[in-house]
Amino acid sequence: MNRLSPVALAIMLTLTTMSTGSIEFEDIQKPEDSSNGFAVDGNDTLNRTNTFPFDILFDDYHEYYEVVSELQKFANDYPHIVEFYYLTDIIPAGQTWQGNEIVGVKISDNVANEPDFYDDPDEETFFIVGNHHAREWMTVVTPLYFVYFLTHFYGMEPTDNDGDGLINEDMIDGVDNDGDGEQGGRVDEYGRALFDGIDNDGDGIIDEGIDEDPSEARVTHLINNREIWIVPILNPDGYMYDREDPSRFW
Repeated sequence: MNRLSPVALAIMLTLTTMSTGSIEFEDIQKPEDSSNGFAVDGNDTLNRTNTFPFDILFDDYHEYYEVVSELQKFANDYPHIVEFYYLTDIIPAGQTWQGNEIVGVKISDNVANEPDFYDDPDEETFFIVGNHHAREWMTVVTPLYFVYFLTHFYGMEPTDNDGDGLINEDMIDGVDNDGDGEQGGRVDEYGRALFDGIDNDGDGIIDEGIDEDPSEARVTHLINNREIWIVPILNPDGYMYDREDPSRFW
């Protein structure tokens, strides 16, 4: 059976099993907060409901079991492109040093018809992880946000996401892909987006080198032609250990 980058994955999982101390998971009460995580000012005219409606879910840190539940929900809601995995199943111990499990999802087309941990030789593999070390709480929501982004826009028709009356679909490549006269963000010689301080779509918001209108077609093409593995919490032992007591530096 084909495996996903077996050497690299085994090394990462082995490193993750090394830990110290003991844990007793305690429920952390999430404070009531109506904020959606974005400052409101006169320049923020973007209708986030049409662009990234899941932004409101990212105004606080996520607990380990919340992440597990979210990933399982993605697999249930999008079974044609999302497969949920207990990655610790492929190591001899079957769990981390502290007895936890490392979970993740594979996002690609046709996952429902593939063997477990299948590595398609015809598709490149992306591996995105968060919380490789302890106290990296912010890195957990970054790969989780990517899961929301991919599943939300997959298969969607070209949409006027930013409400400016145009379907720009400009991508970060410095090329006017849709012929509307706007260059899809300024890039350097390596194709990386640069901040140009220009309001590319004329809606009054500085776009920071990109358009606010993501390309649904490009998201769909990415999923149909790549294998994307996302592991928001690579080190669950350390994540839960220092979340219980912020004075712990491990």
